[in-house]
Amino acid sequence: MEQINIIFFAILSFFNVENGRIAATKTTVIVDTSRKTVLIEQENLFSIIKNESEANVVVDQWNHFITLMDKDIIWSEHLKSFTDKKVIIDTVEEGILPKITLSYSHTDDLRDLGIWFNELKNDYSINNVPAQNLKTSDGVLHGNYWVFEGDQVFSFTLEPFLDLPEGYQSFVKPLEEILSEAKK
Repeated sequence: MEQINIIFFAILSFFNVENGRIAATKTTVIVDTSRKTVLIEQENLFSIIKNESEANVVVDQWNHFITLMDKDIIWSEHLKSFTDKKVIIDTVEEGILPKITLSYSHTDDLRDLGIWFNELKNDYSINNVPAQNLKTSDGVLHGNYWVFEGDQVFSFTLEPFLDLPEGYQSFVKPLEEILSEAKK
């Protein structure tokens, strides 16, 4: 099996933006197996910024992403099997909240996201990567895999930056702050 794809918590990886520098501290993934949809909600967007030129790169990447949203979005090749793709950016008190919805035709399409379907057992599974701090009340951890029943909606959250090395913690900046400083 493959690892959970970084696509879940790196917003620009959904689109053809290489070396995206914007990530989410928390990502919630909801898989609706009857509707064949995957909803990905990212919270607390941030970047690791050491200097002004790095901040400028992040602002440029965000502006490029917003431009893509205004046009026909160019989605990542990893998502070509998904039949319908949508992104909505909500602005809430806590900040910018991207919501990405993907529709699929076949359970095999989920493999591109690191979610595997076992037809014989009628269940879905994903690798357990301790550093990604996966949490769920819908699945059961069996060895190295989280397993979810096949005929129900299931969800999980990822918080891969909880254990960020101390050397990087002082460089973490919320996206809203980076964008606000760029307007000055």
